[in-house]
Amino acid sequence: MLHGILEFPEPDCDPFRRMLAHPAVVSRLRVMCEKGFRLDHGPMFIVSVKGTAGHTMHGNGEPHRPHVAYGHQNRMPYVGGVTVAWQLHDCKADMGGFACVPTSHKANLSDARWCSYGRR
Repeated sequence: MLHGILEFPEPDCDPFRRMLAHPAVVSRLRVMCEKGFRLDHGPMFIVSVKGTAGHTMHGNGEPHRPHVAYGHQNRMPYVGGVTVAWQLHDCKADMGGFACVPTSHKANLSDARWCSYGRR
């Protein structure tokens, strides 16, 4: 992992700063987080050598961190943390890519309607 990419000398930092505030990201964060959101940590640049497995699964919930936890109340999801990932290399379907495993924070919903929830 490579940290500090927002502090690279200009113009090397510019693409990463543009991704951080990209309109497609900001518009979705406004729906998920409503009134406000912030950069908690990172960003991180994860680099993998060709032929390796890439980044490992993480975030098993131990120890519990309420500031990044998900929950539901009145059938509405509440989010404490959102991860945004950019794939910076063309990735075909059989090559892998970003994966997110739905776990307990989706267990209160019977189907994928959570994807279309708008503002509360």
